[in-house]
Order: sequence, then structure tokens, then C-alpha cells
Amino acid sequence: MQILPIFHTNPCNFYTFAPGAKRRDQNSVSCSEERRPNKLHLILDMADVVVEQFNKGGILAEGPFYDASANKLAWVDIYGQSVHFTDLVTKEDEVHNFDARPGAIVKRINHKDCWIINLENKIVSYNDK
Repeated sequence: MQILPIFHTNPCNFYTFAPGAKRRDQNSVSCSEERRPNKLHLILDMADVVVEQFNKGGILAEGPFYDASANKLAWVDIYGQSVHFTDLVTKEDEVHNFDARPGAIVKRINHKDCWIINLENKIVSYNDK
């Protein structure tokens, strides 16, 4: 079964679900005010859902982007000034550091390992290989 990312909560917890899962509202996954990742509320149709939590040790995780061709989840750690590429099969996490805070990451169309990353002071094209 292919697992697809949907959304995340802070600090640095990503959730994925299987195709066909149904969200009931915009706030289906939330994290408690005390920032305790174990205290999560999932309001999903559980018959169609496979939920998996990733906690890769970032400071402020944002902007998850799923690369279906490589089965990777790319995401930025804003305060950690890094971009992460998490393999959803092996759970290995590649971390690439930058000299500025990243805000988001997207895959460049028709370029296998090329990404566009917006940093706080510029937009860069980045090859993760």
C-alpha cells in the first residue's frame, strides 16, 4: 500500500495516510498546547486510514512535499535552517543545511533530483544528489 503525506503539526511531526482516507474537517490532526506530540486527536474515517508519525528532531517543521517518484517526504526545518528528505520505506532522513531559514520546498518539474527552496533571503534551485 502506498502511503501519502497529508499535513503536519509542530514540533516536527508528520502524518501520512493511505489513498482513499477521508478527512472530516480542516483541523483533523492537532497538537496540544503543551506541544506534546503523543497527545494527538485524529478525526478520520479509520477504515481507510494508515497513520504514521515521523519525528526527526527538527525545531520547527513546515512545508511537507511528497515526491511520489522517489517515495520521499521533503520538508523544511525553519529554525534549524535545514531541509530534510525522508525515505518513506527505509525511514532514513537526509539533512541538508543552509545559511538562511527555509520556508518551503517543491519539486522542480521534469528534473529528477532538483528542488526549488525558498530561503528567507533568496529562492534557490537545489539538487539533492
